[in-house]
Amino acid sequence: LGTTGAIRVIRSAPQRPLPGALWEYCVDDGRRLLGGATSEGGSTADWCRSALELTLDDLETALARPADGHGLTALPLLAGERSPGWNVSATGTLHGLNAGSDRLAIAQALLEGVGLRLRAVADALEVRGEPLLAGGGALDALPSWAAVIASAIGCPLRLIDEREPTARGVALLLGEALSPGAQVDPVGISAEIAPDAEAAARFEAAAERQQALYHALYG
Repeated sequence: LGTTGAIRVIRSAPQRPLPGALWEYCVDDGRRLLGGATSEGGSTADWCRSALELTLDDLETALARPADGHGLTALPLLAGERSPGWNVSATGTLHGLNAGSDRLAIAQALLEGVGLRLRAVADALEVRGEPLLAGGGALDALPSWAAVIASAIGCPLRLIDEREPTARGVALLLGEALSPGAQVDPVGISAEIAPDAEAAARFEAAAERQQALYHALYG
């Protein structure tokens, strides 16, 4: 989770048929990279800080509130949509505002909405419930977001001790090509965050509302 978000897996054979929510790249003769990417991620947090005039500490406070306790349904599609629906004309939407909705509630709904969008990608990948390696600048900047995303997706997150996860992967591929069979140190894990059962149950309902809102707007 950086400016945008993604979930990716390596598989040994092509995915046929390829789900419409996903893309697939050929890494080499024996491996395929299967995944889905969202336009929303850390950019959503940046928008909350700018448009709602919130600090990182404010966002941490918002994320610490009870899961889905704001009564809002958010589509955080501020830059259009990539996975799972590929609707480039989609826009951000917030439903359910009332007199009690404050800036923190709006920010919480949008940040939780990012996790629910990644949940849809995880569903397409059929990895819900499996541990996921997680990293990226957005999780470094907002540590509380990882727990929210773990509960929203329904997957334990193993936070990797690596500031540039994608760069590490590229380096491993190059190293493998230059020195086949060389030993590689495993990536360090700084923490493992399990989904919270109560929050996960709340996010089940939130995910259904988000999907209903999306389909009402975009079919």
